[in-house]
Amino acid sequence: MHGCRGHICYPEQRITALRKENMTISKEFRWLQQHEEEVQERYAGQHIAVIDEEIAGYGPSAWEAYQKAKEKHPDREPLLTYILSPEYSWVL
Repeated sequence: MHGCRGHICYPEQRITALRKENMTISKEFRWLQQHEEEVQERYAGQHIAVIDEEIAGYGPSAWEAYQKAKEKHPDREPLLTYILSPEYSWVL
């Protein structure tokens, strides 16, 4: 089950984890929401890893995005999500 906002989907388990984790994760979640359109335009169809207020890694798999982020920030855990392509928009 996923929660979606625009073209960005957040797995329900990750949303629950976000509520339990520190403010750094909350900052990343808020940044992602605030930059939704530009992130969707640039990273549609890819997995991304957000640390602080930047895309620290991206790629065709969550593992690749995670690995790139950890290379840049080995002591941090990124927020991982998949950016939907526009053709997969949801109408509610």
